[in-house]
Amino acid sequence: MAAPLRYRLREKLPEILIEAGSVLLALLLAFAANAWHEHHERVELAAQARIAILDELASNRKFLDHSLATLDAAIEQARDRLNSPDKQTGMFRFPYSSLLPSSAAWSSAQGTGAIRGVDYAWTLKIARVYELQNLFLRAQQRVMNPPTPAVVPGMEKAGSPARKLFHQLQLKQLLARMQVLANIGANLKRTYAAVLDSR
Repeated sequence: MAAPLRYRLREKLPEILIEAGSVLLALLLAFAANAWHEHHERVELAAQARIAILDELASNRKFLDHSLATLDAAIEQARDRLNSPDKQTGMFRFPYSSLLPSSAAWSSAQGTGAIRGVDYAWTLKIARVYELQNLFLRAQQRVMNPPTPAVVPGMEKAGSPARKLFHQLQLKQLLARMQVLANIGANLKRTYAAVLDSR
């Protein structure tokens, strides 16, 4: 006669518990391995993002150095022209090489979430660099595309005092904008150095 079901279950219980424990342990190990793998990938991605951002800023710094050198030359020319009344007529063409910095690595790190794996204090420091870089670009835009000045009556005649005054005011405004740009550029250069020279 077959043993009742509960006796058979009682006999098999240790075996069932061992098997269930083994399955549970296997699941926990799989979850732990998956979590470790995801963490490792996040750390790896954050390290790659950090390197790419620093490389991008180093490249931007080189372009900034060139732009600031040409800006200094343009400021000197504008001052020379203001100090020589005979040179104040006509358009002023200045030898400025505009800065076109990249922010692709920074944007990509934010878009992919790679930046979440980077130290918060470092991320904040880098965000400030990009903010200052954007401020420089806005100031540069005001130098490259200044507002159209109002027409002064009597300036239509070449060599007229009104025309000379108009060009002098225009040049003074341009010089002021270039000096603002140079100040922001000097701050940006120091900010680049603070981040890049302490890598």
